[in-house]
Amino acid sequence: ELGFISDIQVSEIMYANENLTLSCDSTTVDGTHINELHISVHTVPVTSYVLQLGAIASGRTEDYVSHISDSLNHMIAIYAKFKNLKFSDVRSKILKHLKNTLTDRVAVNHCVVQHLQSQMDVELLELNCNVHPLDGIAKKCTSILKNYDAEMVIKSDTFGRDC
Repeated sequence: ELGFISDIQVSEIMYANENLTLSCDSTTVDGTHINELHISVHTVPVTSYVLQLGAIASGRTEDYVSHISDSLNHMIAIYAKFKNLKFSDVRSKILKHLKNTLTDRVAVNHCVVQHLQSQMDVELLELNCNVHPLDGIAKKCTSILKNYDAEMVIKSDTFGRDC
């Protein structure tokens, strides 16, 4: 029941807001490829909602596109049935509300956006997250500084040894 209520809430947000961003991120956990989808609404502050979290076959373009399309169609079907509207009308309106995508800079994500644009007949502004590259740089800097500290035997009265 809670999943259904959540789906209704998210689908109502998607139906009512004309500037939506579809975000996705994935990871592999114990050999299973997990893909997470969010919808963000451009309010102040920006608000994000979980659209779907699910296992997909692999990290191929077709798997991502299928997961995203199936997830959107699931939400559209629930909203159409709940509001007694035609699926095609609800789908058309919600897809017109999708304006942006936000993903990390993995090459497959660009292919996914291209396929979605073609499949849904929409134009999407493709945005990339800047956190992943910054996180990679920070980890490398921390590693180098730890090696430097070990070589230089720097004494300090500050708290912590994170760096």
